[in-house]
Amino acid sequence: TLGGEIRKAAYSLSNLSDGVNYWERDVEYFDKQLAGAAGLLFLTVGKIAFIGGVRIATGCLIAKLDDGSWSAPCAVGSFGVTFGAVVGAEVTDFVTPLDSKAVAEFCDEQTSKVAMGGEVSFAFGPLGRTAGGEAIVSSDANTASTTSYAQSRGFYGGVTLDAAYVKVRDDVNLKFYGRTV
Repeated sequence: TLGGEIRKAAYSLSNLSDGVNYWERDVEYFDKQLAGAAGLLFLTVGKIAFIGGVRIATGCLIAKLDDGSWSAPCAVGSFGVTFGAVVGAEVTDFVTPLDSKAVAEFCDEQTSKVAMGGEVSFAFGPLGRTAGGEAIVSSDANTASTTSYAQSRGFYGGVTLDAAYVKVRDDVNLKFYGRTV
């Protein structure tokens, strides 16, 4: 549900300043990323892999409005593959600042979006970090690059190349808002 995605987003933000996986530089690093953001993409990604694997994600997107406030959330989802020197299973909470071009791509219902990138990730129980960068490529040939703040948990380690199909979850938004968004 979108309500669940909002709770996960709040959890991700609270981890910036507190929690078992807290690191002092988290807030400093994320503040730099957030400075020029036109939107925020919150994704919780589950991965299971041994050399190759699968990744499934759910989350929400919010956009900065002209008056400086934030929009209502929009549910998004993703599924894809991962390949590399990797073994294990993990859940990662990503907070990705987006520029206006990337936000516009998510709002365009006529285009398909694919995220391609690389990650380095290590998780041992409740402690872990993921560093990654992605390019979001749409079917109309537009691209936007992103880097994310991420905290991981599970038993996982590796360096991977990832590819995933990303889309707005119209069914979840319709159920939450009672209309399409």
